[in-house]
Amino acid sequence: MYPTATRVVRHERLTTHGRHRRPVLDVTLAAFDAQGRTLMALWPEEMPELHEAVKARHGLGYVSVDL
Repeated sequence: MYPTATRVVRHERLTTHGRHRRPVLDVTLAAFDAQGRTLMALWPEEMPELHEAVKARHGLGYVSVDL
């Protein structure tokens, strides 16, 4: 994570994928600075420990955590 990050947002949503429209869980984690600019977006595969820690502490769905 960036040292200037002041907010982390985890957005988990159920979408469909492929020709057969199979349900897929789409998860994005993003860090923002004090002005609200996106510092980086992360897929779960890039930082699995951070995704699991936010999910375990704050639950599923849309979560915004102020640091």
